[in-house]
Parts: sequence; C-alpha cells; structure tokens
Amino acid sequence: MGRVMMMVSRGLRTVPKGWRDESPTFDEDMPDISELSKDKQEIVAYETVSEGTPISPNFPNTQQGKLDLVAWLAEHEPILGEPINGETWAGILFGKGGGAALMDIHTKRIEMSTPPPEEEN
Repeated sequence: MGRVMMMVSRGLRTVPKGWRDESPTFDEDMPDISELSKDKQEIVAYETVSEGTPISPNFPNTQQGKLDLVAWLAEHEPILGEPINGETWAGILFGKGGGAALMDIHTKRIEMSTPPPEEEN
C-alpha cells in the first residue's frame, strides 16, 4: 500500500499583549505590532489551512514563552487526533518549513516540510 500523507498547517503569530482572537482571522486582518516593543507582544499558535483560527492561548514573546507554548500544545492540541510531542511542535512552529508538515495517515509519523534550496545565480 502506498503512503498517504496529510498536510499539517499550523503557524505562529505575534499579537499585542492581551489581544484575543475569538474567530478565524486572515493574516491581513491581524493587528499591527510593528511599533510595539517585544515586552508588549505575545505569541499564539494558529491553524493556517484556511483563514486561521487560534489553537492556543497567548504566551509571552520570549524564549520561555516559546517553550511554554510548545509544552501547552503537546498537552492540549493533537493533530488529526494524534498527540504530538513538544519537539515536533517546535519543529512545526519554529523550523524551516514555515508551519508546514506532512503526517502519514497510516503510521501517524510527522515529517517536516522544508522549502526547496534557493538557486544560485
């Protein structure tokens, strides 16, 4: 039997401290954080298949906040019904694949999606 892979699309968004998104939000509708200092920003995980829906609470935009976010996701947010460990969540959100990964629907194994190498001129 051939492999059947499902696209897993999750992303990280930076939001103003205390901001809550209760509904799907397109990237262009997200609040502008360009003039906010890092201590006034938080990070939140989103599903990004459609317009995007938050899948986690907000966490401080710090190294510890990133660790707390992946720990929270590992405990509370399965992908396609399967629990996902913190290391895999970190790869999905902070790896080179930009939030995209593939899940083998038979083995439940997740493979990180990486962008193709840039061509040299």
